[in-house]
Amino acid sequence: MLGTSYVSGIGVTKDATRAIELYQRACDAGDDPSCTLLGASYESGSGVVRDQTHANKLFQRACDNSGASGCSALARVYETGTGVAKDSARALALYLKACQLGEKKACDKATPLH
Repeated sequence: MLGTSYVSGIGVTKDATRAIELYQRACDAGDDPSCTLLGASYESGSGVVRDQTHANKLFQRACDNSGASGCSALARVYETGTGVAKDSARALALYLKACQLGEKKACDKATPLH
């Protein structure tokens, strides 16, 4: 949560580098949403050098640990072929997993892929 505050500047001065440090620390401690947020930072190049491969690994890590947002992010990566071979079947499976883990938007995304 504090990392997100640094990204948005809510209650603190905006500092993307500090947000990355906090996301990394939380991810290393096993917080899957932080791994997903860190992955999104690497995907966009916010506070770090853009690195899609590393972003995808972080999304995978979160998803492997039943992080719904990580599964959803990884599904999008496979749906669009961002840094990986485009794979609609894998995207669908990941959206369905994210949906089962409680991510409503993933449920909506899975429907057109059926």
